[in-house]
Amino acid sequence: ITENLARRAFRRPVTADDGNSLMRFYEAGRSNGGSFDFGIEQVLTAVLSSPDFLYRSIRGVPLARGSAPPDAEVALTDLELASRLSFFLSNTGPDDELLTLAAADGLTKPGALDKQVKRMMADPKASSLVTSFAMKWLNLADLDAVKPDPMLFPEFSDQLRRDFSTEVETLIRD
Repeated sequence: ITENLARRAFRRPVTADDGNSLMRFYEAGRSNGGSFDFGIEQVLTAVLSSPDFLYRSIRGVPLARGSAPPDAEVALTDLELASRLSFFLSNTGPDDELLTLAAADGLTKPGALDKQVKRMMADPKASSLVTSFAMKWLNLADLDAVKPDPMLFPEFSDQLRRDFSTEVETLIRD
């Protein structure tokens, strides 16, 4: 339970140190007569408050050999790329297929990234790319707040407002 939860939450394979650290929370929850459920609750609390869950850090691999300065450009690791791709396209962490591929350093192999993008775009979760990103980027998420002057636009209606939004969403989705 702990390993599966941490793998999904941390968006990477779980190390032995991760597992040992989280099991200490489980054991603390079970001590003094605590139930199995309370132990799992403590693990869940630890996972959800971990920086590995809360932040999508980018450590990368330095592009230049030798010791690079702290502000040097870095190439994303496969796991970092998987996380960024998944949050961009579907506003959620990587699914099992993407995470497994990235953990095996297979995402940057020729053709793999294109294949994953096509697979993910076919998933209904990718609609958040339109609704969460594009509509906000175009400032259309607040279209309901626009109140055109009825003297200048007498034919404007709530249906027309919904049609505007639907048309833009359909265009971007296509």
